[in-house]
Amino acid sequence: MRPARVGLARLILRRVWPCLLGIGLVSQAWAIDPDKALTQHVYEHWDAERGLPQNSVNAISQTPEGFLWLGTFEGVVRFDGHRMQVLSDEYAWRTGHAISRMWVAPDGALWIGSLDRGLSRIHEHEVQHWGIDEGLPGNTVTAIAGNSRGEVWVGTSQGVARIHDGQLERVDSIPGRSVRDIAFDVQGRTWVALRIGGLLRLEGNEVTALGFDDPAVIANTLLPRAEGGMWVGTSNGLFLADDEYVRPAALDPGLPGRIINKLLRGHDGTLWMGFDGEGLARVRDGRIEVFGPRQGLANGFVQSLYQDEFDSVWIGTNGGVSRLRDGVVTQYGLPEGLPGEFARTVVEDVDGRIWAGLDDGGVVRIDPDGATTRFGPSEGLAGETVRALAAMPDGSVWVAVYGQALQRITPDGRIQTWTLDDGLPNDLIRVLLGDGEGGVLVGSEGGGLVRLRDGQFQTLPGTEGLDVRAVLDEGNGRLLIGTYSNGMLRIEAGEAAQRLDAGDGFPWPRVMSLYRDRRDHLWIGTQHGLARHDGERMIELGGAAATFGRAVFFITEDRDGNLWFTSNTGITQVPFEVLQDIDRLHDAGELPQLRHRRIDAVDGLRSQQINGTSSRPACAPTTAGCGSRPRAAWPRWTRRA
Repeated sequence: MRPARVGLARLILRRVWPCLLGIGLVSQAWAIDPDKALTQHVYEHWDAERGLPQNSVNAISQTPEGFLWLGTFEGVVRFDGHRMQVLSDEYAWRTGHAISRMWVAPDGALWIGSLDRGLSRIHEHEVQHWGIDEGLPGNTVTAIAGNSRGEVWVGTSQGVARIHDGQLERVDSIPGRSVRDIAFDVQGRTWVALRIGGLLRLEGNEVTALGFDDPAVIANTLLPRAEGGMWVGTSNGLFLADDEYVRPAALDPGLPGRIINKLLRGHDGTLWMGFDGEGLARVRDGRIEVFGPRQGLANGFVQSLYQDEFDSVWIGTNGGVSRLRDGVVTQYGLPEGLPGEFARTVVEDVDGRIWAGLDDGGVVRIDPDGATTRFGPSEGLAGETVRALAAMPDGSVWVAVYGQALQRITPDGRIQTWTLDDGLPNDLIRVLLGDGEGGVLVGSEGGGLVRLRDGQFQTLPGTEGLDVRAVLDEGNGRLLIGTYSNGMLRIEAGEAAQRLDAGDGFPWPRVMSLYRDRRDHLWIGTQHGLARHDGERMIELGGAAATFGRAVFFITEDRDGNLWFTSNTGITQVPFEVLQDIDRLHDAGELPQLRHRRIDAVDGLRSQQINGTSSRPACAPTTAGCGSRPRAAWPRWTRRA
């Protein structure tokens, strides 16, 4: 079965690298990790089809009880993460429907500005309103900002007012000017961005005007800088404003667009910019990263930005509201620079580097710092389609190029090759596993299990003609072999392989993966479900147990003893305490209720079809615990009556 077009996902389970189609970082935090690409975060989107009354989200705020408030052209929306509720007419007749700005005060009051009804304050179900009749310079509110002195400054299309203790006062030093934004710098001074005329800085009764070299530039949004002064997003890029000058910000390699509608400082100091068509940009340490329509943003016209208490970044656009948050999965695919997105096999080498074999991109090595190196035909790889990898203790990596060759990438990057002309019995290779003695075991479609050692190939007796899909090294020359249609075989040192059939307690013919856990239990993943053998009896978790009544492609264990399984519907974790109690659950007939955790698209998987590892060994040597270990004794396979 062809794996989903999702690329590689990184899953770090307390430093255990499971050999999955993808890999992801298990974490409870939702914060935006600055070390991840924006495309690697979980992206969600809501629009009129998902509860918004209208798609233009002009303002976003959050009140202390956790509700997110969205301002649209059809009213204010309260969002609890599941349901959107439009503010009732009881309030809307005062606030208006065309919402332009919102701000939440330290006391939890929600301040709302509209395009035609002025300013409103809602607190504890009470509404206070200011319009032209109450002294507001204009009914079109364009800015709301509060300072440390308890003042709320309000910008309108016809000037500025400030409100303190419920009393409104016009700022006469800015009469009749159309305002775009208001902000306060670290010194407490007030900055005002004008529709025409640049910037004004107010300190007491003193007003200082600061202009752009090009008078046609419009200041759209202000953001205080920690070093003092302001970031200014304009109709012609990003500017810096200090006590004397307004000058373009020196950014490399440049912004994705010129018109900046909104600026946001993240909780970690990251600068975020929303553009008029090009989407979102993140600036950190002078580097610019773009997340726009080409990267998956539903709409590129960003009107508002907000970072909530969980550090998720909310993006208000002309096409609804979106959220970027960190998930438990970190994806690698085409957006992150991989040459292909069909990841078939993943291993970790002795230096902690991750190697991925792709169906249409050769081999990619991902270093701990995120740097990637590709091995393809131009580097000496025999082809682009890789179905199996094995990392060796000496730092080399074996590569199965499907239908082409068996290859070895040496620690210094050289590539050695074996083909049918060199004695390779079959080049439709599905499984690679180091044999612990410097050689490699090679399982193929119809070629059985072959050992390559000292340049010589030897087919293991009893495996001739079999389609091998999984190999587990039990130590001391003992192997378990999973096949695609002939069930499971075992090999004792120096003996021919013997098949384990239904009489030995083995339930299904098609074996996809094998794993021995720390409790000395053997786990068997098959096309029809999961089974466990403890040396005495076989317990089937497929069939009636809906969680595992489907193909299981890979099994691994984390440091805490929890087991992880991959399937066509995502990744499943079963806690250690449940595994300890599995015999009692089975005897009580409770396996269908087996407690588990599912990792799927909500956690950041681009696809839930995690079946790429059907073509690699169930467990390969790694540095972090995904390796086999010797067993003291062979399990007793109890025959059924």
